[in-house]
Amino acid sequence: MSKSSLSVLLFVLLFVGGILYVEYAVPKAEKVVHGPAVRVVDKDLDTLYQIRLKYKTLHDIDTQLITKYDTLYLSIAGDTSCGATLRLIAMHRQLDSSGK
Repeated sequence: MSKSSLSVLLFVLLFVGGILYVEYAVPKAEKVVHGPAVRVVDKDLDTLYQIRLKYKTLHDIDTQLITKYDTLYLSIAGDTSCGATLRLIAMHRQLDSSGK
């Protein structure tokens, strides 16, 4: 082979070697894609909405349990004063209005 063909072959081999080195040895930069980020925000907002619904449900259950406890406490304690009777009636109305 002549010197010119060997130099061309050496140049092609170095070029292909450089391309392979860049492709496999150099770490790739992370791509910034704007589409999935919007979907992640939607999922986060959906999660916050679900947490708010669960909080409201737990708060309503807690309110009902406190009302039932107060009703039982007043009836067991035997407090028959007018104020206690009015509180019992109000508590029962609250329980009836909640529908549960």
